[in-house]
Amino acid sequence: MENELCTDFAPAERLSIEKINIQAAGISADPLLTKILDAIPDIVLILNHQRQVIYNNRALFEGVDAAEDQALGFRPGELLDCIHAFESQGGCGTTKFCSVCGAVQAILASQKGLHENRECRVTRRNGDALDFRVFASPLDINGERFTIFTITDISHEKRRQALERIFFHDLLNTTSSLVYTSHLLKSANPGESSELIGRVDFIANTLNDEIQAQRTLNAAEDDELPVMISLVDVGPVLHEIIELHTSSLLAKDRKIVTSPDMAQVAISTDRVLLKRVISNMVKNALEGCRPESTVTVGATLVQDAVQIWVQNPGYMSREVQLQIFQRSFSTKGPGRGLGTYGIKLLTERYLKGKTTFSVSPEKGVTFSITLPLTYD
Repeated sequence: MENELCTDFAPAERLSIEKINIQAAGISADPLLTKILDAIPDIVLILNHQRQVIYNNRALFEGVDAAEDQALGFRPGELLDCIHAFESQGGCGTTKFCSVCGAVQAILASQKGLHENRECRVTRRNGDALDFRVFASPLDINGERFTIFTITDISHEKRRQALERIFFHDLLNTTSSLVYTSHLLKSANPGESSELIGRVDFIANTLNDEIQAQRTLNAAEDDELPVMISLVDVGPVLHEIIELHTSSLLAKDRKIVTSPDMAQVAISTDRVLLKRVISNMVKNALEGCRPESTVTVGATLVQDAVQIWVQNPGYMSREVQLQIFQRSFSTKGPGRGLGTYGIKLLTERYLKGKTTFSVSPEKGVTFSITLPLTYD
């Protein structure tokens, strides 16, 4: 075994390529096994105790951009181009983020003799987000334990679930409110009509905004989102968003304020996308804090950039922190999880910015986007 490496989760050590080739030859010597595995449409890997690939079926090269002689010795996250697989010298499985990875958890369980079925979310280095269902089972050959590891792409399934959640739950809730208010309007006296008409207008605009938000996200993921650059004064945009959300149901019994030392700055960016991102940040902050809390919105100059931040006095566990920007992860239940993912996608792929967050007992949870003053 090679030099010991540091790890924050699974063991980092690997076998040399010479030993990998010996293990691979043992698998290839069974033509019936390899023929069966090649007939399976999903990706199938055989992993050694160091979680390195010693065999892969043909399906791997239909779903991963790699040559047929480049898989041996690598770990699954490295073949899938997971961002965390390249963050440390130890590679796939050795970062703090890997502690919540379904793939690594399943492999480690199989090494203990268990048959494990997990879901795994992968963000690739090009920004693409994928969802997989993984199966890991022990395989004993000549007294040595290996893992049969199967990867099924369920990204489309997860996206369908998210769309169903949005259109069959969120939008129905909004339209139900619209129908109820319109019924009240029919029997309202003149003094009540004005208030109810304003309510109908607000709900209709909210409904339109929810549909447009999903349309924007779909276009962004398909690389079809146009970017229209103009000079945008950050202060008025923030005040506009605060005014919009102050009257929303999410803000009931909550306050939204601006930081007293907010920077006054204009930047070159896409106004519509900027508003969409900040709006999502405010929504998430309102959802993440209890009634009687205050959400604070601010902007700070940082060298040749502006950092726009939204803070709420909430709490976020370490497990949530490690998964917060993954596409299908959410603390709000099945089928959710597009909020923080959408913030990161729009900011980093289209606005040329950077998305971060911090958690502390003093300040609670703060989400920030850092955008350049000029869009080059």
